[in-house]
Amino acid sequence: MNPQTNNSPTPPVTIACAPTSMCKCRRRHCRLLIGFLLFCLTVHCPDNAFAQPPPAGTPLTAAQRSELDSLMQKASSADRIGDYATAQRLLEELLNKAQLLKCQPYIADALSNLGGVNYIIGQMDKAADFDNLALELYRKLDNARGIAFALTNLGNVYVHKGLLIKASDAYSQSLNTRLPLGRQDEVAVSLTALGNVSFLIGEYNKAVDYYQKAMAADRSQETIAQCQMGIGNVYEFVDQFNQALEYHTKALVILRSTGKPQDIAKCLNNIGSDYRAMGQIDKSLDFYTRAVEIQSQQHNREGVAMGLTNLM
Repeated sequence: MNPQTNNSPTPPVTIACAPTSMCKCRRRHCRLLIGFLLFCLTVHCPDNAFAQPPPAGTPLTAAQRSELDSLMQKASSADRIGDYATAQRLLEELLNKAQLLKCQPYIADALSNLGGVNYIIGQMDKAADFDNLALELYRKLDNARGIAFALTNLGNVYVHKGLLIKASDAYSQSLNTRLPLGRQDEVAVSLTALGNVSFLIGEYNKAVDYYQKAMAADRSQETIAQCQMGIGNVYEFVDQFNQALEYHTKALVILRSTGKPQDIAKCLNNIGSDYRAMGQIDKSLDFYTRAVEIQSQQHNREGVAMGLTNLM
């Protein structure tokens, strides 16, 4: 069955962790939780405003606007291929130029995206600072889309810091802000984020429900892959490995054609974990090795460390 067109409902998740070998079970669950945090890190950030044009009437000449737009587009391209150092440099340049021009919409977008990029590279305190500054400015500008982006970015930081209730609240605020705007792709971002945090809180059926709602709101390949990966993680955590492998494999098919290298690596890690849990060690090591190779190419030290831990 074509994973892109599978509209069948996901069966309810039942928690049935096998009672045997509990130490091994806990170690695997800890590994999965760490991997899931890394999944949240790469898949949902930066939840950015790269595509948001400034409102009409922004006091810029055509040349100034073109220069700022060019920096934003180049930063977006760097982000898409995982070149976060270049994205960060371009966004910092954009922020400096926008501040000199006193153009608040571009300042806000630069701050928001810098928050996302700093999150990706693990600079959580800097990410939170940028996100809060962006949120404050978006509120001043009455920019609902920007507010929602900043709230989602803040929620991602809270997840990484283990502040799951604060993260859930931020994601809920972002969802409520987005619903009246009618942009279903952005509604799906908030729903997917709520699925992630529900998983981490331990509300597994709720997590799957959010993922299903996200896929119903936005049938884009990116959203489907993210949600399938999340559903697969839920199934793996409750020891339903065949279902986990099914959803992780569906996600990988999509990500190989549309996803970022980091996302592909996380999905390979997930499939490796599925096979390990099913006792197919050779297959498991093959997927883990491929994930480490991608993380090494992307200079993602945290991802490499996770992959090497899996290989142990």
